Amino acid sequence: MKLQRKSMMLLGIAAACVLIVSLILYFGDRSNPAELRGRGAVENASGQPLVQIGPVFITEADLIRYKEHMQFTSATPADDPTLVKELAIDQLMLYLADAQGLTATREEGVREAERMRKTLQEQPSDVQEQHAKFIDELKVNEETYWEEYAAPFYQEQLSKEKLVSALVAKQKEDGRDVIATGQALRNELLEAALKDGTVKVLDPDMQW
Repeated sequence: MKLQRKSMMLLGIAAACVLIVSLILYFGDRSNPAELRGRGAVENASGQPLVQIGPVFITEADLIRYKEHMQFTSATPADDPTLVKELAIDQLMLYLADAQGLTATREEGVREAERMRKTLQEQPSDVQEQHAKFIDELKVNEETYWEEYAAPFYQEQLSKEKLVSALVAKQKEDGRDVIATGQALRNELLEAALKDGTVKVLDPDMQW
């Protein structure tokens, strides 16, 4: 997945925007994560559970945060079911990576964050200034951002990359046509998880 990481380095301001959105979502309410609460507690603290992935719930609060911070990107806002679907697939990939022993380590996340920090320092001044503004939005200093925000984010990204690599290798081993490693693969993972019960849609309005 070196190509994916290289592409991220070349996306400039747009990549910084997407990264910050993801980080804000990731750190939205981690003091008492949904996977550590019962469904009743989740409903009281975070609103209606929409989807369950293993022990993890995606709730109305997650969706609201995601929609609020879509303003940091230029992407055309999608409808609620589509947004929840993307959140569910991301959580599913992390769940599957963990189940298969493919979760990246904290140290790997730190190294990747350090690499991306050096890459950012090589970008034009306007890119660096834009990124600094996003850090200010989080109300943290730069060191805290890279150590406590960026490192966990890249840890998740690396975990998903490891999962994709393992799945592609298995497809080749089985003599199957390799599915594109983008949305097609994500959709296949979701379809399989819906069938075997790993993913449960709890809100009828969120059917895909």
